[in-house]
Amino acid sequence: MSITSSDSEYQCIAPIDFISMTKVPESHTWVLNPCDENLLESIPTIDLLDPNAISLIRHACEKWGIFHVINHGVSSQLLDEVELQTRGLFSLPFDQKLQAFRSANSISGYGTCRRSCLHPKRMWSEGFTIVESPKQDVHKLWPHDHHQRNHFCKLPLLNPLRKKNTYLNIMSITSSDSEYQCIAPIDFISMTKVPESHTWVLHPCDENLLESIPTIDLLDPNAISLIRHACEKWGIFHVINHGVSSQLLDEVELQTRGLFSLPFDQKLQAFRSANSISGYGTCRRSCLHPKRMWSEGFTIVESPKQDVHKLWPHDHHQRNHFCDVMVMYRNEMNKLAETLLDLMFGSLGLTQEDTKQVKPKTGLKNPYGPLQLNSYPICPDPTKAMGLAAHTDTSLLTLLYQSNTPTSLQIFKEGIGWVPVHPLNGALIVNLGDLMQILSNGRFKSVLHRAVVNNTHHRISVANFYGPPNDVKLSPLIQLAKGKKNTYLNKMSITSSDSEYQCIAPIDFISMTKVPESHTWVLNPCDENLLESIPTIDLLDPNAISLIRHACEKWGIFHVINHGVSSQLLDEVELQTRGLFSLPFDQKLQAFRSANSFSGYGTSRKSCLHPKRMWSEGFTIFESPKEDVHKLWPHDHHQRNHFCDVMVMCRNEMNKLAETLLDLMFGSLGLTQEDTKQVKPKTGWKNPYGPLQLNSYPICPDPTKAMGLAAHTDTSFLTLLYQSNTHTGLQIFKEEIGWVPVHPLNGALIVNLGDLMQILSNGQFKSVLHCAVVNNTHHRVSVANFYGPSNDVKLSPLIQLGNIDHLPLYRSVTWKEYLEIKAKHNTKALEFIKN
Repeated sequence: MSITSSDSEYQCIAPIDFISMTKVPESHTWVLNPCDENLLESIPTIDLLDPNAISLIRHACEKWGIFHVINHGVSSQLLDEVELQTRGLFSLPFDQKLQAFRSANSISGYGTCRRSCLHPKRMWSEGFTIVESPKQDVHKLWPHDHHQRNHFCKLPLLNPLRKKNTYLNIMSITSSDSEYQCIAPIDFISMTKVPESHTWVLHPCDENLLESIPTIDLLDPNAISLIRHACEKWGIFHVINHGVSSQLLDEVELQTRGLFSLPFDQKLQAFRSANSISGYGTCRRSCLHPKRMWSEGFTIVESPKQDVHKLWPHDHHQRNHFCDVMVMYRNEMNKLAETLLDLMFGSLGLTQEDTKQVKPKTGLKNPYGPLQLNSYPICPDPTKAMGLAAHTDTSLLTLLYQSNTPTSLQIFKEGIGWVPVHPLNGALIVNLGDLMQILSNGRFKSVLHRAVVNNTHHRISVANFYGPPNDVKLSPLIQLAKGKKNTYLNKMSITSSDSEYQCIAPIDFISMTKVPESHTWVLNPCDENLLESIPTIDLLDPNAISLIRHACEKWGIFHVINHGVSSQLLDEVELQTRGLFSLPFDQKLQAFRSANSFSGYGTSRKSCLHPKRMWSEGFTIFESPKEDVHKLWPHDHHQRNHFCDVMVMCRNEMNKLAETLLDLMFGSLGLTQEDTKQVKPKTGWKNPYGPLQLNSYPICPDPTKAMGLAAHTDTSFLTLLYQSNTHTGLQIFKEEIGWVPVHPLNGALIVNLGDLMQILSNGQFKSVLHCAVVNNTHHRVSVANFYGPSNDVKLSPLIQLGNIDHLPLYRSVTWKEYLEIKAKHNTKALEFIKN
C-alpha cells in the first residue's frame, strides 16, 4: 500500500475489511435518495429471438439506457461458473486479496471505488478489474494453486462490439484526462427540465431596478471625463457612436445564431479537447464552479478555419463567409479597444508613451485575446439554472455585443447588489478586467458579472477580450504611483497567462476606512466571556506528562509555562516583529513573496477553499531570512544582522522546546525515543523543521466583517505560538462548546497539535481547529514556529499504537504529500488518507 509523493490523494485509497465492520464509519456514510422497492415500473426485457428485437432495443436505449436481454447466447453453465469463481475470489481472506491491490497508476487488480471530489464519501463495495490478461494479478491471489489460477483465467471473455457513435473520436477521453477537464456538453434543446448537475442556488436581482450602468457617446466632448467616472465607479459602461457598423453587428449575430442552431451532433464535430480552448464546448466544471452552466460557446483564439471546417465540411462558401465576418469583427473590436484604452489612460493624464508597455502587436498571429461566441438556450426553469457564473475578466477590457432579447447580463455594484444590464440597441458594452485594475494601480475597477437565462428567448452574445501577449510583464504604470502608495508594485508584475488565484497583491490595511467586499466574511459566533479555557501546563510540575496527555487527547492545544525560553528573547522577538510590520507599505512590498515562493512578506492567498481574503499580513522564514531582510533594510546593515540573529535564536530555542514536548507527548503514550526515531528531523538551517511565521493583524474598521486567519488545522507535528499580550485574537473549536477564545497568558507559549501528530498517534491526539479574529483597537502580532519532519520522511501511525485494539487509521504519507492534500481539502484532508 506504499505511495509516493507523486500519487494523488484521489488515486490510492486503501480498502477496508468489510467483514470485520460492525457499523458504517463516517467515511462511508451517505445521504441516500429514496427508492420504492415495490414499484411496478421496471426496465425493459428484450428477447434477441423476438422479430421486433431491433425496434425494442432502440426504444430501450432512447428511453432507459438499460435493459435485460434473454436468449443472448451465453450459456447458463458459464454464467454459473463465473459467479462461483467471483464469489471464491471475494471470499478470500482480506490480507490475501490485498496482495493484488491495484496501485495508484493502475486500474487492474483488486480494490475499491476511489474517492474523488465528485464522490467524497467511500462506497460499500470492492472490485476486481481485468483489462487484458488477469494472470499477473491472479498469481498474487493464489500463488501456490496453479490449477485454480489457470481455471479462473481460462473463463472466456466477451469482446464488446463498437460502432459509430456521437462521441467516438470527437469526444475520446484518455485515462489521464481529469474528470474536470473534459465534460461532454448536453443538448439543451432536448431538455425538458434542469438536471441536478445544472441546478444552482441563485442570488436575486431586481429586474425593475432604476439604477443602470452609464452610457457614453464617444462623440460627446466630455467623453474622456465620463469614461474616467465610469471606470472608477462602475468598471462597465455602454458605448454608442463607437464606429462599428450596425450592418457588421447584425451579420455577426446572424452567423453566431447560425452556428448554434446547427444540429447537436454537427456542433460536436468541433468540440474542443481537454487541452484546447478553441472550438465548441461548454464551461468546464471545477472546484470553483461544481455545477455546470446553461450555456454553450465557440471560442476563436487565432484563425477559426480548422474548427469551422468541421462544422460545415461540405459548404465552402459558408465556411469562408463565417471566417471573413469574424476576422472583420475582431479587427474592428481591437481598433475600438485601442481607442478606448487611449481615452481611459488619457483621463488619468497619461500619454501613449507612458502606456506603450501594454500595447500588443497586431494580427491574428499575435492575438489580443480570444473572441468568444456565447449561446444561452431557452431554459425550462430559469430559477434553477445559471448561464455564466459570477466572475471578473482577466483581460484589460472586454467588448461585448449582446442580442436585443430579455436581459441576461448582470453586474454586482457595492451597496446595491446585482444590477441588470438591459440591451441598448446599437450599443456595445465595455467592461474592465483584472489587468486594467492592476495597470491603473487600483483606480479603475474590474467588474464582477454573471449571465442568467430565460424560458422564452434564445440569447446570444459575442465577447472580444483585449489584452497584451501572454509573455508581457504587467505592473502599475509608474506615473500612477508617483506621490501615492503603489498597491500593485513591480514585485507584483504578472503575465496575462498567470492565474488570478496564484498571485494576489496585498492591500495597505492602515489606509483602509472600511472592510471591502473582497475581505468580508460571515463569522462564527464566539463568547468572549466563556469561562471554559485551554489547559495551562507547568513543565516543572511532577504531573506534567499526564497533564500533557490529557490536554492532547481532549483539547489538542494548551498553554505551557516554565518552558525555558527567556522572556527577554520573546520580548525582543515581538519588538522586531512589530518593527518589520510598521515599515511603510511600499518598503514591505520589496520583500513580497512571488506566486512560486513561500518566503518573505505577503498575505494569505485567495483560493477555492477561501474565496474571501483575510485581514492579516505575514513574513515567512524558511531557511535564512537574510535575502528577504536585505530588501526591507537595504541600507541598515546593523538592523538586518540584529533581526536575523534574533529570529535564528528564537527558532533554535523553539525547536529545542518542541523536541522536549514531543518526547513528553509520546512518553505519555508509553513510547520510547527508539520507538519514535523515524520522526526526528535533522538539525540546522539546511534541514529545517518547518517555517517560522511572523503574523500581523492590523486594526480593523469593522471586526464583525473581517477574518484575521480562516479556520484551519496546522499540518505540522506541533506549533509553538507566541502571541502579544494585547486583545484576544486566537480562537479554537471545541466539540459540544463551539468557538473558545484563547486569552493571552503573560510569559506562556501556546502549543497546538497538527495533523501529522494526529496521524502519528493513530488518532489518540487531536489536531485543533483554530482561527484568528481581529479588533478595532489594537494591532496584534504573533509568532508561530512549525515543527515537523523533513519533507521526504514517510509518516504513518507508530506501530506500537497500531495494536489489536487500534488498527492503523491512516495510510503512509510524507509531509510534502500531505501539504498537497491539505491545499485542496483544508480541514477535510485527514479524511482523504484514512484507511
